[in-house]
Amino acid sequence: MNQVYKMNDGNPQGDVFRSSTSEWYRDSQGEKEMAASVPCEGCRNGYGCYNEEQCSNFYASYPPSPTPYGQPMMPYSNNGMADPAPYGQMPPPVNHNPYYVYAAPPPHHQQQFMGHRAHPAQPFYYGQSHAYNGHNGPYYHPSMKAAPYRHQGPRRNSKGYRASNEYTNGAYEESLLSPDVGSDSSSLTFCGIFSEDVRRAVSFVKRNHSATLFQIEGYIAQVAIADDATRRFIQERLKVGSENEQRLGLTAALASFQMLINDEKGSSMLQDFFIYGTQDMKDELMAALYEEGILELSINIHGCRVVQKAIRNIDQKELSKLVAQFQGHVLTMIHDSSGNHVIQRCIQAQSSFAKEAEMAGDMETANEIMDQIQFMITDVVENIETMSIHRYGCRVVQRSIEFCTEKQRNAVLEAITACNESIAEDLYGNYVVQQAIMTGTDMHREQILNTLMSKRGNIFRLSKQKYASNVVEKIMQYGTIEQRTLLLKEILKVHERTGLCTVILMAQDPIANYVVKKAIETAPEGEIKQELLEILNRNRDELLKSPYAKYIVRTP
Repeated sequence: MNQVYKMNDGNPQGDVFRSSTSEWYRDSQGEKEMAASVPCEGCRNGYGCYNEEQCSNFYASYPPSPTPYGQPMMPYSNNGMADPAPYGQMPPPVNHNPYYVYAAPPPHHQQQFMGHRAHPAQPFYYGQSHAYNGHNGPYYHPSMKAAPYRHQGPRRNSKGYRASNEYTNGAYEESLLSPDVGSDSSSLTFCGIFSEDVRRAVSFVKRNHSATLFQIEGYIAQVAIADDATRRFIQERLKVGSENEQRLGLTAALASFQMLINDEKGSSMLQDFFIYGTQDMKDELMAALYEEGILELSINIHGCRVVQKAIRNIDQKELSKLVAQFQGHVLTMIHDSSGNHVIQRCIQAQSSFAKEAEMAGDMETANEIMDQIQFMITDVVENIETMSIHRYGCRVVQRSIEFCTEKQRNAVLEAITACNESIAEDLYGNYVVQQAIMTGTDMHREQILNTLMSKRGNIFRLSKQKYASNVVEKIMQYGTIEQRTLLLKEILKVHERTGLCTVILMAQDPIANYVVKKAIETAPEGEIKQELLEILNRNRDELLKSPYAKYIVRTP
């Protein structure tokens, strides 16, 4: 339905009011008659006007003079006019509808100079549009300290952080807004992180660079998991604080151990005690770890980091006690995304203690230390093939080759060389074979090379394979002169199907061309290298046509 406008004095130079569907002028004495006689659906349901052109309630009356920007006008109702509220105060309630008409904001080009939408306390609208004139919801001036409704969606401060309290309005200070903690901090509600006291403690440590743990006593654990800034504060205080301050932090950590060990930031606080704490503090924290269960913590995404930090910072006697906890559970730990890191750290730490004893001339102690992880090496050797092609197991096999004693390393290497070339072609197994080539002896490399060359043309096939080609390159790089010569002779043979030299076909392959490059770099000086270069030069014109081979023969 169309509106009919009537101006008393015909003066077109009045205040401008705009909405989504209409624009009109009025002066201080202007009046408007509306042809609509029925309230719209929004007004009938109490949600505000949906369409002023078809609503008898919308702008049913005006104050006698223009209202300053941001000052609430009178509540509109079906029963006549009401007195406007004083500036900065809420109008009196209206029975049939809680929404009010407010003065229009300044033009868009002036809003940026008036700080519009830039203040951290800027209020939020119930609706998504027409909020300035009250069309779908009230507009609140920044001077108003409270909003009578619950806003929709998360409110954010000027830094983009989500407000902790969803009923928070513009009167709250920005420092009391904590960042969005994410899904991994479900325990925050449990320990009252949203309480006012904890929020004040968080605000205090952020504002005061000289704050200590004594000043937030009672809220240390909650502050530690609030956000990254408070986590760094706790870490700094544990690092530079006195022993009494560290003791206060440990007491709070042990009292909230369950919450901290299952939180990313909380577990970081526990790790700091193993770095900066005294030996007594480490012992107390280790007792808490044993009480909670080393196995359970080792397969926890956050708890495993605490266990690894403990392994790196405790003495050998305590480490031996911890390693014994994994007896009979090695395979379970290795196949776990978190537990495999703990097993790797155990092997590295025990090997480090054994090497220190060996350097001190105490071979008996060194052998005794390595015997404590023998059950781990035994499980690795017995399941070498399945473990080498496992996403997490391959890491433990590589650490066993890299850090164990010669006896234990040889046992693992012999088990690897006994496997067929399928391990070298695997996504994870090729790393195990590469580690064996780099760390093993010439005898182990010879056995691996013999396995790869067990079938005619096998080197050519493996060189074109994405993962096995890395193994072939490692043999060329770490093998003896005899082994590299044997490998070069294999790739210089004539291919049975095409009648071309194998190295020419490899140079034109998108993967095998890297093997040819490595062969040129590592080929021993002599007849074999000369023959390789002559074959490449003889087929230079053909190789230049290939998108892969042209980089091999191109003149620098």
